[in-house]
Amino acid sequence: MHSITDSSPPLSSDPSISTLNPQIENINPLPSEKKRRNRRVKKSALNDSVNQIEIIPEGNEKYDLLQFFSNVKGDIQQIVESRKKYMRDIKWYLNVKVEMERDIQDGQTETVIPSFRSRNYVSLFKDNHLEHNLNEAYQKMHRSLEEYINRGSNWIIRKVVHLEARTVKYAPINGSSYMQLPSTIKHCKGVINIQNDDNKCFLWSVLAAIHPTDNNAHRVNKYKPFENELNTTGIDFPVPIKQVEKFEKLNNLSINVFGYEGEQIFPLALSKSRNSHQNIDLLYLSNEKQSHYCLIKNLNRFLRHTNQN
Repeated sequence: MHSITDSSPPLSSDPSISTLNPQIENINPLPSEKKRRNRRVKKSALNDSVNQIEIIPEGNEKYDLLQFFSNVKGDIQQIVESRKKYMRDIKWYLNVKVEMERDIQDGQTETVIPSFRSRNYVSLFKDNHLEHNLNEAYQKMHRSLEEYINRGSNWIIRKVVHLEARTVKYAPINGSSYMQLPSTIKHCKGVINIQNDDNKCFLWSVLAAIHPTDNNAHRVNKYKPFENELNTTGIDFPVPIKQVEKFEKLNNLSINVFGYEGEQIFPLALSKSRNSHQNIDLLYLSNEKQSHYCLIKNLNRFLRHTNQN
């Protein structure tokens, strides 16, 4: 196997050895009381709502991806939180670029700089899931790196180039009329997708949870007799996610809303209510033109099925 020159300490001399600890979820953020040194960063922005920051590794961080991730975790948290304060609701992802090389024929060396990206995350102004999501993002980049090494032939990691943190304003369209389910979700048969032609898909989905039926549960006329039993004072239709908590309090309900993007399920609004008489889980779908609420009949079964696909 080709070895890295002595002037550059290798991340790994064996592609079968992970450059990251499998227990990366135990990495802790930097202590807040410790003054964070100024890092070499590159900032760019397409417009006011799209922002990208590249964090450049320093010293031995170039050759130790685990150390680099650990050292910049506090910086990433600060970046996301500051963007949340400015934009309120944001989507973000991380992307690490790594220089890799291998020997090819006639003593020649091939060099590539692949990227390993996390999935997209949504961080709402009031949520507190950043720690968990950041650990998960590190895990995702780690798995992608190992898969790349295992698929290749004699690749070794020469150095970490940089870590990108990209954020963009998240502005979901208010839930409105009927949308077809993505095929992955449709096959799990754990979601009731009511075929409404108005702006009240949120209301119909809530009523479907309160008044379940085994016969044509997707038909809106099953729930119209109960339309006026819920308090909708001050609630806009279509219902914006920010008004879900207000609706909960008006009706003594506990409502969780989950988003779906890139075949990933993620929380958009988790209920703070602990004394409600019923818990309801909704799925929020959206595209460039419209959005739509559906009822998740059994959250655990739904998550198990979608995670298997």
